[in-house]
Amino acid sequence: MQRFVDTVLAVTKESVKTFTYESLHNIVRLINGVSALLLTLLPGKANILEGLHGWELRPTVRGPRFPRWMEK
Repeated sequence: MQRFVDTVLAVTKESVKTFTYESLHNIVRLINGVSALLLTLLPGKANILEGLHGWELRPTVRGPRFPRWMEK
């Protein structure tokens, strides 16, 4: 009887763990999809995010940058 209870508890624990992991994974995928859709539909609003903590949504082509003392 003890062995049966241990087996049922182990299976239940793994099932709950797997269900929780998959649910969180699907929620994150949904949030990611919605944000990607919004950025696709609102291209004019994308420039708000540029420059925020150094993030750029569109790569810019720049030449080599010189140190400040060489600019003058």
